[in-house]
Amino acid sequence: MTELFNSKLCAVCKGRKLLCGRPTCPILERFKVARSVEGKLNKRHLFGSSPPSVFVGEYGYPKVRIGPLVPPIEGETDYLDNPLKWEDKTIRDILYYRSLLVMGEIKADVMVRKSGRVLDEVRELAMSVKPVDSEILLKKRPVLRVIPSEFAPPLGPKAELLDFELTENPRIPRKTDYVVSDELKAEEAIMRLYNWGFDEYYIIRLLSAGLLGIEKKLVPTRWSITAVQDTIGKNLRREILHYPLINDYEVYFYRFLGNRYAVLLMPESYAFELLEVWLKGSLFGSSEP
Repeated sequence: MTELFNSKLCAVCKGRKLLCGRPTCPILERFKVARSVEGKLNKRHLFGSSPPSVFVGEYGYPKVRIGPLVPPIEGETDYLDNPLKWEDKTIRDILYYRSLLVMGEIKADVMVRKSGRVLDEVRELAMSVKPVDSEILLKKRPVLRVIPSEFAPPLGPKAELLDFELTENPRIPRKTDYVVSDELKAEEAIMRLYNWGFDEYYIIRLLSAGLLGIEKKLVPTRWSITAVQDTIGKNLRREILHYPLINDYEVYFYRFLGNRYAVLLMPESYAFELLEVWLKGSLFGSSEP
């Protein structure tokens, strides 16, 4: 388990003294949220509107776990798994959203030569741009594990998937259908979608579900995030190298989900430097509060 803080510090603090310097204890927050949703998710059969959301694990690669994420609610549920809608939300809000998403897991080979009906349904879900009414049947009642991590978003309850079915037609854009059906390299497919206005989270989902590239294969979600962001970043860099120089120094500030960003632009030829500062007591910060 990846620890949020130094284990000795957490043992002394117990979430009461907030020795790490944070306004709330993220570990205790996850336990509180888990307790609040436990009753809603304590069943094997579930019907709801997937945001849409699909997760692909990396453990056991090239045999991976893939599955849809479905909440016990219907309607406009895209806010449950879309960081673009979280600007004014608290950490507890996001923990609650993520904890409502029940994942049904199946094992699959990343090459998906013989995908089967369930996996085909999961991949159709990934292509939708709107929530899709879905039905899942699990082998056991899903279990919500509270595992603090600095590297991955909190996952909701999960269990082995017996069956999954879309109960309505997913809304798949024609441009997505074109890119998925065509023989395009993954980089070209990513940039076409990005330049057409699709956000990076949608493109990450498509790549993860094995829908992009010439030799299409499932890609663990965490790897997809890195691949898509790196591809878009490199292409944008090639573009901005041709921009004219600015005339003055410019400074921009932004805050998002407890993070604070400061961007300094200088009237010089292109160069890039990133400086990161972590809270004291956090995983990458000082071990002292």
